[in-house]
Amino acid sequence: ERRTRISGKLKKLQDLVPNMDKQTSYADMLDLAVQHIKTLQNQVQKLHTELDSCTCGCKKTRDS
Repeated sequence: ERRTRISGKLKKLQDLVPNMDKQTSYADMLDLAVQHIKTLQNQVQKLHTELDSCTCGCKKTRDS
């Protein structure tokens, strides 16, 4: 049962992370997932920085 649950979660992870091949080992899957999450975190940080320096008034809408 435990292995079935793990396999199901890894399948969901494969569906979420781009460029993850079905032949990818578990260790490589986790490494790719970590890399993808770090990339997303960097993109979010960049967008926050851009928004903080924006002068178009969009921050007022976001902060409300």
